[in-house]
Amino acid sequence: MIDKARATVVTTVALFLLSAVSLLSGCNAVSLLQSREERAQSVAQENGWTKQQFATGQYTITGFRPRYSRGSDALAVYIEGDGVAWVTPTVISSDPTPDTPLTLSLAVQDPTPNRIYLARPCQYAPQRELAQCDPAFWTSHRYAPEILASLNKAIDQAKQESGAQHIRVFGYSGGGNLAILIASQRTDVTAIVTIAGNIDHGAWTRAHGDTPLFGSLDAVDVADSVAHIPQTHFVGEEDDVVPPHVSASYAGHAGDTSRLSIINVSGADHDCCWVEKWPSLLKAYVYRRH
Repeated sequence: MIDKARATVVTTVALFLLSAVSLLSGCNAVSLLQSREERAQSVAQENGWTKQQFATGQYTITGFRPRYSRGSDALAVYIEGDGVAWVTPTVISSDPTPDTPLTLSLAVQDPTPNRIYLARPCQYAPQRELAQCDPAFWTSHRYAPEILASLNKAIDQAKQESGAQHIRVFGYSGGGNLAILIASQRTDVTAIVTIAGNIDHGAWTRAHGDTPLFGSLDAVDVADSVAHIPQTHFVGEEDDVVPPHVSASYAGHAGDTSRLSIINVSGADHDCCWVEKWPSLLKAYVYRRH
């Protein structure tokens, strides 16, 4: 049995941790004592969203969408980032699910009536399914054709269910690369938006001295073919994970940049403070244009 002194210590430590989490997370506090799945579920439930699974053949894609949606011709699709690809520079993660549901927290603030968040293959997967996943698909092959095909199938299903005629595709971090690649393979994309997007992963790996992602497609290679689609690329001025020159390199390959905007966001790095800034950024730059 735990004596009173030990119980007091345990309680004090627990309260301290909870207080620290609240201070670090602000008004949208998501407890670090929760599992990654629980954190996402908390954000979803607090905003009236529900989980949905999309069977796409090789992978099951986890998504979240509003429990009740109003009809709209447009479907806003938010693509998750790379998540936890590595636990150390030399040790591959056993689970690529993101530590914090940043992309989901962006999606729930979008004012579009039809919205959906899509995780990447193997993220939020049950252990039995995760055990069948090849870690290459969140490391060297994180933007492989198989990943792209699975996401496109999930989008097709979500679009049909929503009754939308076209989509606006959003991507955070590595999800930005996939957003552009998705647009290059579809005819129903009317806008591309990236947030801290790794949209030239060749430039990104060179900047960090990392091994090239040899099994992955690169958005920079299709920049010219999607130049006709209105694009907004948000860049954190203090982002040292995906430095600003990565987006600049992408723009340099686009040819016609008349429909492409790069917005440098002051006070933002790779993680902070996109959630807090998102409503005003959407209003000022995305839905004003598209």
